[in-house]
Amino acid sequence: MTKAAPLPAYAVNPDPLLTEQQAADYLAVARSTLANWRSQYPDRIPFLRMGTRAVRYRKSSLDAYIQQRQVTDGQGVQP
Repeated sequence: MTKAAPLPAYAVNPDPLLTEQQAADYLAVARSTLANWRSQYPDRIPFLRMGTRAVRYRKSSLDAYIQQRQVTDGQGVQP
């Protein structure tokens, strides 16, 4: 009998806190890109600072960012 692989946090909790690496993987960007966005555009994607170093992102914030960037009219998106 094989043990089933654990589900990712976002499959169990509809709005989990994702680590910086999980958020980067979810958005298909590098971790360094998220770090740059946090320092240069702090309002781009809301994040939580847990202690002095740990950063977390709500899945709903990442989903909202993706939705905002969706192009439907052929005109592009605003920066």
